[in-house]
Amino acid sequence: MSLRAILQRVTGLELTSRNGKILGTSALRGILTNPFYMGKVRHNGFVRSGKHEMIIDERLFLNVQENLKGSRKS
Repeated sequence: MSLRAILQRVTGLELTSRNGKILGTSALRGILTNPFYMGKVRHNGFVRSGKHEMIIDERLFLNVQENLKGSRKS
């Protein structure tokens, strides 16, 4: 599923970016590639375990990353 298709599906949720604007494809890609949601943080170019609880498991996160790579090639 493309980022645009995902945005169309979540439009009713009224998701916005940090500045309050309607969420766009680049902001959505930023969310989907952020390791924070699997309990990790980026710091000085490295991804490390965070002290916060994960929202999704690592397997799902990595699956999404592979799908995003595939969608860039299409």
